Amino acid sequence: PVGKPMKNRAPMKDRATVKVRAKVVWTLGLALSFAPLAGAAWAQSPAGATRVSREDISRTAVAEAAQSGDRETLRVLLKQGADVNAAQGDGTTALHWAAIKGDAEMVQMLVTAGANLRATTRLGAYVPLYLAAKAGHSAVVATLLAAGSDVNAASATGATPLMIAAAA
Repeated sequence: PVGKPMKNRAPMKDRATVKVRAKVVWTLGLALSFAPLAGAAWAQSPAGATRVSREDISRTAVAEAAQSGDRETLRVLLKQGADVNAAQGDGTTALHWAAIKGDAEMVQMLVTAGANLRATTRLGAYVPLYLAAKAGHSAVVATLLAAGSDVNAASATGATPLMIAAAA
């Protein structure tokens, strides 16, 4: 019945079988740092220990960590084998988010982990280099070019990163 309290419900601390990082990052309603106690691996970070389990890494956790700018969570996820190229619903990958944010260090971390330089968003067909050039993030543009990004990768409208950079 509606409005009646649930009976015989154990307190959360007794029922819980998970540990959540002290600083939980929420993006799109998902916790990035969530793992069951069993089978989780420890990784030390300056903020404390983080538990991450391969089974519980959200498919888009890498992109969500990049979107929130959380390098430490991103580093832990990549060390645990999370898919560096997993895209969010609109096709945005972690490399796209790092390019949008202008985070050259994160871009280098992702490129080293094998991020796809040619990944395109579903809306607009933008590659990370296009987004970095459009935002004027020269350090990110330089990092992506050094990694082999294509300056002539056309978006859905036909515009290329080279065109965007020339127009800036």
